[in-house]
Amino acid sequence: MSNTQAKPDARRDKFRAALEKLWPVAKGSLTWTRKTCGKPKTCKKCLSGEKHPSLIFTYRKDGRLHCRNVRPGQEATMRKALENGRALERLLVEQGEELLRSLRD
Repeated sequence: MSNTQAKPDARRDKFRAALEKLWPVAKGSLTWTRKTCGKPKTCKKCLSGEKHPSLIFTYRKDGRLHCRNVRPGQEATMRKALENGRALERLLVEQGEELLRSLRD
């Protein structure tokens, strides 16, 4: 195996090892909002204007903005996935920089 092939293999192995630690992964954001419930005419919170807190996951797909409700038990997992997603983006930038550096050598 030549020395030029050993470097890409080492970078690939390093990337794969880092990638395995980044699960679950997601890209988007979480936002707390307030919504009316299914009984807005009889619910005290909705009638008072207070409404009900709701956590929303917002993301882009095919250039369009999408929003999905996040259940209370899913919040910690979603926050971890978003944190991992940001780490993955940083990792991809680093890989691009390393690739360009290796191509110039």
